Amino acid sequence: MPEGEALDPARLLAPILVESRALLLGDFVLSSGAKSHIYIDMRAILSTPRGYSLVASMLAAKILDCLGAVSDLCIAGVTTGGIAWAALTASLLHTPTGYVRTKPKTYGRGRSVEGCGNAKKIVLVDDVATTGGSLLAAAESAAREGYSVEALVAIVDRGQGAAARLREQGLRFCSLTTLKALLQEAARQNLLDREAVEKALEELAGAVDR
Repeated sequence: MPEGEALDPARLLAPILVESRALLLGDFVLSSGAKSHIYIDMRAILSTPRGYSLVASMLAAKILDCLGAVSDLCIAGVTTGGIAWAALTASLLHTPTGYVRTKPKTYGRGRSVEGCGNAKKIVLVDDVATTGGSLLAAAESAAREGYSVEALVAIVDRGQGAAARLREQGLRFCSLTTLKALLQEAARQNLLDREAVEKALEELAGAVDR
């Protein structure tokens, strides 16, 4: 195996996602409201210690790669898909953790950001980025409460506009891998039916073109 291939995120993640049924082909409605024949359910990984340990380690490495340092930093999950991943990653990096609502509570202190202690800087973690709407809303909520939003990190970028949208807003966006790379790797490893994967890739390309 050529040097570096063993560290390819898609190669590492594809078997775990398929085995845990986190990568599914079928008929689904995404959080954006769009219909799709491809679905990523990262919550399924939380039932597999080997899987969530790997993902958390990769997220920690990605955050260090994106930022270089984590001093005075809170790693916060976007409700609800990012909460567990933020907590697992923060424990590895020994930073405060918490979560961010896309809208503030209408009762109590009316906060959007919970946890995070006295940290002034924040990294937002979500499981999947599609259009980037949830990450953008969470970033705006955190900024309103005085946090410096250092980066937005997703495990999987579906490649349907999130990266461009967030970067247009001046936000740093990082992801472990893309849905296209995962599907291609799943087909290469014979984890999913190649014909079904080709159809899924065609759908994904069409969604991007629109």
